[in-house]
Amino acid sequence: MADLFIPKPAALGKTTSLLPEQERRSVASSGAEIARLLRSVRLSVAVESEAQAEIADALKRAGLPAVREVILDAQNRIDLMVADIGIEVKVKGDRRAIYRQLRRYCEFPQLAELVLVTGRAMSLPAEINGRAIHLVSMGRAWL
Repeated sequence: MADLFIPKPAALGKTTSLLPEQERRSVASSGAEIARLLRSVRLSVAVESEAQAEIADALKRAGLPAVREVILDAQNRIDLMVADIGIEVKVKGDRRAIYRQLRRYCEFPQLAELVLVTGRAMSLPAEINGRAIHLVSMGRAWL
């Protein structure tokens, strides 16, 4: 059975899973493995919504169905989640603003790891707030 997170409209910021914690992690693999998979995919570097759809499709083909636009709270919505691994897509944007957004996301207990898929040249620490961070450069797969 696929791991699905279903945001509860009445309780923003809380998610439920159809699988117990141990099974969620085995289904999702790890953020490092998801990042490795996404580094091999040629993604749209111009339109963020297209890149998100391409990522969701690549994950589905790999047997890792993702939930899109997961609500973390009233002000924060992450692009995709596979179990407790968040995936944020940024085609462009200010590096500092992207980092601040990632730091906010890493404050939520729903996330164990975070994968940033970006067209921006940037570096990130290995962890933010105790969450492993994985960086995927969108342009690299085109080389």
